[in-house]
Amino acid sequence: MIRMRKRDKAVIGFSLVVLFAGFVFLSSTQVALTKGSDDRGVENGVDYSVEGGELPENQSLSRYFVANESLSVLFNDALKPPVPVDVPVDFLIFSPSGKLCNLTYWVLSRANPDTSLTAPPLIVWIAAFDIGQIEGMTLDNSSFPQFVGKVSEDGNYTLVYKGGLPPYTAIRSMTLSKVTWRVDYPYSSMMPIGSILLVVGVVLSLAAVWDSRRRTRRRLSS
Repeated sequence: MIRMRKRDKAVIGFSLVVLFAGFVFLSSTQVALTKGSDDRGVENGVDYSVEGGELPENQSLSRYFVANESLSVLFNDALKPPVPVDVPVDFLIFSPSGKLCNLTYWVLSRANPDTSLTAPPLIVWIAAFDIGQIEGMTLDNSSFPQFVGKVSEDGNYTLVYKGGLPPYTAIRSMTLSKVTWRVDYPYSSMMPIGSILLVVGVVLSLAAVWDSRRRTRRRLSS
């Protein structure tokens, strides 16, 4: 039977803590985060957007997509004071075969406390979106509050701006963009630290056990 001194037990206890920390660090390197990157509507030098002082109702634009690519809608408002609190901006998206996605963004705004000449009078942000119906694509729920849909057909998808009667959000530009996805491992830099901790933990454990065995053999031989 191996007898351990308090010091050896303390070393083994410490080594177990170090081993556990090493496993935690190494496990964290496997944490994957999926991020979407928006091309802002520009592909191969072609700009898939329209802009003007205030876009008219039924303004449209088209862009070619391949099945399983991700589509998103970007726009810039043309709101003016008095401050609208919660107003919609409506779009229709038609697939190559005529399937329809009915999309409504809800926009919040407040007066800009910065009254300089270069500051916009309103601070505007997207709060949410609603989908009346979705055909020709599937919704990626992880993108909320930005709409992202994975298209199901090859061909031209057409974005149409619907204005309507007030209150609604006037816009000065709209873009039909593609979203590409990549997987990042944000904690991969922890791998060397985790590996070192594992090695240190194993060495300390083995050293403590070896020292206890050596002392036990000396006692038995004497």
